[in-house]
Amino acid sequence: MTTVFVAGEGASEIGRWSEPPEYRASSRRSDGVLAALFRKKGRVGEVTHGLLWKQITKYKAGGHATADQRALRALALKAEESGADVLLWCRDTDHDDSRERELKHEHARLKLELADRLEVIGGPAVPSIEAWIVAIAALHGKPESLSTVRLKELTAQHQLDSESRMVELIREREVDGSRAPSLENWLSQL
Repeated sequence: MTTVFVAGEGASEIGRWSEPPEYRASSRRSDGVLAALFRKKGRVGEVTHGLLWKQITKYKAGGHATADQRALRALALKAEESGADVLLWCRDTDHDDSRERELKHEHARLKLELADRLEVIGGPAVPSIEAWIVAIAALHGKPESLSTVRLKELTAQHQLDSESRMVELIREREVDGSRAPSLENWLSQL
């Protein structure tokens, strides 16, 4: 069985893995949006570890790397140390183009560097994971152009603002990333 390590900004992305370790086994939450997308695309795996982005211990070395790049590198190390076969990750860009570029660059480096030890699947969500949900639900033609506030309003208005409803949407609908290039990029890695 393939083991999966998930990492993201909140409960929507990683579900029960956002909870304290002592509550995960009895949690009623799913494994989150990233695992739901992984499974929707026909991949089989058990999520065995997860981490919120804010909990990643950053490398101190690597002065040339940004904080997000060091966090992603530390995350890959943590996934590898946990014995995971696959790392699924996502980080909101919040319309920060440099964050998007830096994360894509580090992701590409890690995929090459760790190819024989860890499958790294991930990428930045432009501007947030809600854009992916709006795209899947076909609520807007170009959700990545919307503000994070507007995206949150749209998901709330259509009752898609909870992890459980987001996961349910992914399970029920055909997942098409054509409305959100960052989602399409993420899915293409599966």
